[in-house]
Amino acid sequence: MLGSFQQIRAAAMVVKKRMRNGLLAVACLAVSAGAQAGYSNLFLFGDSLSDTGNNAFVFDVVGASQGYPPGTLRTPMVTPDNSFIPTYPYSASNVYSNGPVWASTFASALGLSANPSLLPGGTNYAYGGARVGPLGERNPFLDFPNNFPPSLTTQVDTFLFQHVNQAPSSALYVVAGGGNDARDLIPKAAAILFASGGDLDAARQGIAADVQIYAAYVDTMVNLLELAGAKDVVVWNTPNAGLAPAVRAQGPGVDLAGTLVSEEMNKALASALADDIADPTDDVRIFDLFGISTVVASNPAAYGLTNVTNACSAVANAAACAKDAYRYFFWDGIHPTAVMHGVLAGAMVAFVPEPGVMALLALGLLGIAATRKRQIL
Repeated sequence: MLGSFQQIRAAAMVVKKRMRNGLLAVACLAVSAGAQAGYSNLFLFGDSLSDTGNNAFVFDVVGASQGYPPGTLRTPMVTPDNSFIPTYPYSASNVYSNGPVWASTFASALGLSANPSLLPGGTNYAYGGARVGPLGERNPFLDFPNNFPPSLTTQVDTFLFQHVNQAPSSALYVVAGGGNDARDLIPKAAAILFASGGDLDAARQGIAADVQIYAAYVDTMVNLLELAGAKDVVVWNTPNAGLAPAVRAQGPGVDLAGTLVSEEMNKALASALADDIADPTDDVRIFDLFGISTVVASNPAAYGLTNVTNACSAVANAAACAKDAYRYFFWDGIHPTAVMHGVLAGAMVAFVPEPGVMALLALGLLGIAATRKRQIL
């Protein structure tokens, strides 16, 4: 079991050493061969923000075992209040929003698909409710509902098992988790803040071990993908959890704890991935979901939004939501509306470069490194 930060970090370092020794030697050939090609596939690992139907499939299987027709285990489109967080996908969309999530739109923009991995040929391993790596879970065999929802760690393990530890170098990989892990930490951070009279440093220290474990899990996943052959990996950082209506609904000051938790997780993530990002043989980059969510909430009019604090689906907002859902940031207590998912998809399209551009850049960096080495020698 990879349960402690030291154990997880040690595993990551072993993987890194193997990568440095084995992959650098073939980097130039790989860059040359793939410089003009587009992405062959899009593989996603994540939670409800990215789930395009895996949870819907699982709940249909569970429902069928109880005699229910497909689509029975769904959440109504009108929810109780701002604090509501759904278990089931929504009835009209089969996902955790009122329309397509970012992954579907983004994949279409690339000319690819993001179909659920539980369907034949599916490449999206995301499940609603997934954490990055709860309880040291590392089971490559998907066993639902006993291991449901599978963590991102298990999602990556499942992908590697199904592909015999061969990750296509021509594919794009997106690791997009952390939001649920942040929600799990908010009560702890909030309790410390309240007990200490608002001491931010005390709260940071109180969650330090937790955020390091989160970051080490993500780092290990990235390194396992790279070791298997992945070249282009985008890692999402954690959104600004303090913005979520469900977090705000917990009382004054809890939103501050939510933002603090997200910030600390993102600092740890940036530190853990620093070597991967600096490595010229691969393209590993962090997509700043925290920054995007904060900017949109700070200037909603620039994105055509008018409400960034309430859940569109909440019964109190039902009338306005039915007419102006496209004006809302949040669909429920934590999930964005389809419009906000469109903003995220557009940001991802702008953020992810054409493979040929990054390949040529990597080739140039390797050439510079080789020149410097010759000069030193």
